[in-house]
Amino acid sequence: MKIINSKDNKTYKFLKSLLQKKYRKESRLFPVEGSVVLSEIDRDFKYLCMSKTYYEKLENKDVKEKVLVFDDNLFKDLCDTQNPQGILAYFDFIEKDAADLPDCGKFLYLDDLQDPGNVGTLIRTCDALSMDGLIVSPETVDLYSPKLVRSSMASLFRLPIYRLDKKSLLKCRKNFKIYATALHGAKDLRSITFEKNSILILGNEARGVSKDLLEGADEKISIRMREGVDSLNVAISGGIIIYSML
Repeated sequence: MKIINSKDNKTYKFLKSLLQKKYRKESRLFPVEGSVVLSEIDRDFKYLCMSKTYYEKLENKDVKEKVLVFDDNLFKDLCDTQNPQGILAYFDFIEKDAADLPDCGKFLYLDDLQDPGNVGTLIRTCDALSMDGLIVSPETVDLYSPKLVRSSMASLFRLPIYRLDKKSLLKCRKNFKIYATALHGAKDLRSITFEKNSILILGNEARGVSKDLLEGADEKISIRMREGVDSLNVAISGGIIIYSML
């Protein structure tokens, strides 16, 4: 067993660089940490890395042959968490080509959401409730940031995800009915019967759904709340509406 214990090691330098968005984008690779999440991913990895301590406890001989083993301190440098579990793997980007977006089904569109925790939670919700896929705007937060990957769990690998600009989304009206969340001039969610082929738009955490998409939507919807409460976290409101769509 050869242990990588030098910060000058080329593989170490390359993998460490993938903590930054710029280098993830260049290589189209991203890290996933933790044994539980990795056990749920049915996809080949490019690299499998372990800390020396984790590796020495490993019993699976077949896996051992494919592992890059790092000194414990160097391994920590590859991770985004304070207390790494000792195992992480690197995978190719998972986004599908926008041209492959189906012309039927129920989809969620994220209009420039910026919080990775919110997006990760919505990915998990869509997966759990069997939505047909997620569509994100070009300005939505990096899908491969460590926080987003952690919050989405393995759902990031199971849910079909597409990237589509706003003008292209509105062209989908020929096949889908488009619903957008809004605080004003919207129908109560409880009065809505969603079409079989639907796209739900959730807006940016600070400004909501953009003007062009609000104007282009077929229906504006809101969640009725008691007086004094005017909004919900976007991941919470999204979960409520997604459940109503199915």
